[in-house]
Amino acid sequence: MGMVVNFFFSGFVMGKIPLTLSPRFKPMLQRGIDLVSLDVSYFTSLSYYILLLFGLRGIFSLVFREDTVDDSEMMRRQMNPTANNMSFDAEAAFKGERGALTNLDHEFELDSAEEKAVAMLKKALAAPQSSMVAKKRL
Repeated sequence: MGMVVNFFFSGFVMGKIPLTLSPRFKPMLQRGIDLVSLDVSYFTSLSYYILLLFGLRGIFSLVFREDTVDDSEMMRRQMNPTANNMSFDAEAAFKGERGALTNLDHEFELDSAEEKAVAMLKKALAAPQSSMVAKKRL
């Protein structure tokens, strides 16, 4: 969605922030506009989209009924995987995959490649001869 906003609205000034900002905010707020003389308080469509996307995450989760996980909770889960009650049993996972692979019946296409090639060559060689015979009959 950000690419669409950037494609259609790149270079457009959307509004002005009523606060005075330092020049360090200029690259963040005026992405896509390279005017040195433009005041820092003006912002572009892409920066407005990013602000709305991250600023309204809570409202989006309420409206669209998404089950969002708190970022800090997700980081805690990643840092301490043994804290979860579910433990990963690699031995059981490998046994399950091994059983699934033994049940798989695979048929190679290259086993009959030579026969297919010979049949195609015979057909290709027979086609011009049959047209030559038909021409001789006429």
